[in-house]
Amino acid sequence: MVLIIESVNRLIGNIREVRFHRLFILAVVFLVALAGSMSKSFSLHAEYVYAVEKLVGGDKHLHFLMSFLIGYTITWATPLSIRSLFFNSVGWPVFAALSLVVSDEVIQVFFPTREFSVYDLAANVSGVLCGILIYKLLECLGLVLNKISQ
Repeated sequence: MVLIIESVNRLIGNIREVRFHRLFILAVVFLVALAGSMSKSFSLHAEYVYAVEKLVGGDKHLHFLMSFLIGYTITWATPLSIRSLFFNSVGWPVFAALSLVVSDEVIQVFFPTREFSVYDLAANVSGVLCGILIYKLLECLGLVLNKISQ
């Protein structure tokens, strides 16, 4: 029981380290993705989403791009001290980001204006994983460069 209380206290202390500008940027990315999805689901100004899809090369490209941004920013916004508490430093962002994109795709089954697509789901999952991987590679590169410069 004492171990659980100490872990919770450590987590609360680590949450205080969160840089709120990073959370703000994460919230903006998430809200843009949510607004685009809801716009198509409820047919409210969906023409703007279709125009962006056309601009980036199709709906699969937009799925990948938004999922990439979600994966990258959720990892970037989560302090290392919190990431290291869950699943060896990348598990929490992976779990959260994948939950978001998978649930968004699965919910489309219940909307008559949308349809579930395995290819959209694959673009979402690969976008999240690529975003997290790129962030982790850049983070490792930064650590290596810091050690070299010292």
